[in-house]
Amino acid sequence: MFMKRKFLHPFLVLIALLFLTGGCSKYDEGPMFSLYSKEKRLQGRWYFSRVLYNDADSTDSYRLDPVHAIEFLLNPDRDVNWSAYTWNHNMGGSTNNVSLIEYGFWRLTEDLDSLLMVTTIKTTRGEDPVSDTTEYSWKINRLAYTELWMERILDDTTKIEWQLWKRLY
Repeated sequence: MFMKRKFLHPFLVLIALLFLTGGCSKYDEGPMFSLYSKEKRLQGRWYFSRVLYNDADSTDSYRLDPVHAIEFLLNPDRDVNWSAYTWNHNMGGSTNNVSLIEYGFWRLTEDLDSLLMVTTIKTTRGEDPVSDTTEYSWKINRLAYTELWMERILDDTTKIEWQLWKRLY
């Protein structure tokens, strides 16, 4: 009888702590607990499982050939706040299936609930080369090791939601 009580007390304390910390998750959709840092969970090649524009499903346009994929690389220099990313995507489903590989940098915001992505695209307007820098801010709703859900508002009118997945290894 004494052995059961000795085991039961720490077990109940552990269960109570799990319930108390459950409401403290950084992301709306979890996970509640992870052994990996947020940066390590973001690292890797992500594929689109679901894409919504104002709640309308646009996933098929992200599965055109070539298949869209975003790869987040982790900067090994901890003194630098930005890491690199590449995004391989199709240009609007054109008949030529023109592929665009976008390069840029990413970092988590200070409160770790959003992802900033910055890219500079060099184009030509007339005869002059022009650099156009764009910054995307994504609110992270779920950041598990193999699932990433993000959303952002474009031009104060369009809500874009991405649900991404990656291979375990």
